Amino acid sequence: MLRRPGRLAASLAAVASLSLFIAASAEAAASPAEQQLVSAYAPELMLREQTKHDNCNTTEEQYNPPTTVDTVLANPRVTLTQDLGGKDLPVKNGPTAADIAGLGDDYYLDLPGDPLDAQCPQSGSYATDFKGLRDAGKAPAVTYAHIATEPGYSGLVVQYFFFYYFNQFNDVHEGDWEGMQIAFDADTPAEALTQGPSQIALFQHAGGERADWDDTKVQKDGTHAIVYPAAGSHATFYDNAIYIQNGQNGSELAATTRPSP
Repeated sequence: MLRRPGRLAASLAAVASLSLFIAASAEAAASPAEQQLVSAYAPELMLREQTKHDNCNTTEEQYNPPTTVDTVLANPRVTLTQDLGGKDLPVKNGPTAADIAGLGDDYYLDLPGDPLDAQCPQSGSYATDFKGLRDAGKAPAVTYAHIATEPGYSGLVVQYFFFYYFNQFNDVHEGDWEGMQIAFDADTPAEALTQGPSQIALFQHAGGERADWDDTKVQKDGTHAIVYPAAGSHATFYDNAIYIQNGQNGSELAATTRPSP
């Protein structure tokens, strides 16, 4: 989905954590095998550290870590808004997940600030606001996970989603979902734990990159893939480098990533 500058679409991936939250249906909680599988293959993210700790250096990662959607849900400074053919109608301040569930793409969450003028460290900037949330303990490191299957096909995938408060690169916009998935030929989480993965795919905006799990470019710490989110844009890569890619609206440069301690 193409996100407009300044808008966070009112749709959420079902809920894992660097601390892990695992998605479960309304009918049943996640099983022990599902929890174990998600935790066993949870990725390690290598993000560029803000070396000056002022959260204003755009060559490093201002929105570190990927965090909980609770930074924008039930936040009284965030407004649920409806786009009425070019006219914006405020609907509710501090909307919850229940408020936005099932809404169409003419609704969006409007965060405080102007994404086309996201100056830092001025009061009210996205970077300043996020630093305030983080310093207050309201932006913990979180990864969302979902175990998915497709009718008519064997196997399953574990999808990991990373939510960032703001996208500070090229097509600036409020809220940014990125992620990755690990594929298993097994049909159940218990079998997947025994057999191990077959492939991994990293999400990079409108595209992505797939590799065999045993490919030499897939870095690992035991069973945990080590991946590199690009500073600012958050596209997920296999290594620490500079990448030039074609996006939805032309070429873009994925900023260099650098491991932080």
